Amino acid sequence: MRWTPALPWHWPRSAATYSLIAGYVLDLNRSLRFKPSIMLRQVSGAPLSLDLNANFLLRDRIWLGGMYRVGNSIGVLAQYQVNDQFRVGYAFDLTTNRLGAYNGGTHEVMLNYDFRFFTGRTVSPRFF
Repeated sequence: MRWTPALPWHWPRSAATYSLIAGYVLDLNRSLRFKPSIMLRQVSGAPLSLDLNANFLLRDRIWLGGMYRVGNSIGVLAQYQVNDQFRVGYAFDLTTNRLGAYNGGTHEVMLNYDFRFFTGRTVSPRFF
């Protein structure tokens, strides 16, 4: 992020970010799904980033998974689908490059709420 002067404060200017995301949900059996995915990201002034993810969905309620950001970090996550509209989760990311000596990892708490502004049959469940 680059800072540019503005009166009377300094406001941050965002860099252009481009992402390409792909994934698939495989039904392994009646109560277990596997969701591999990949994300390629380019941010202006930064190197290209590639994330590889693997998640399992147990009984359409519990998500458990891991990720690898090539040359940068590894992580794990867990989420719980409280009801049809609300999901909570936790993730931990550990830096694997030289910056890892100065960083004890990143913790993330997730709250996901689907407002359902449109009613009716769901054509595509929200896996991504």
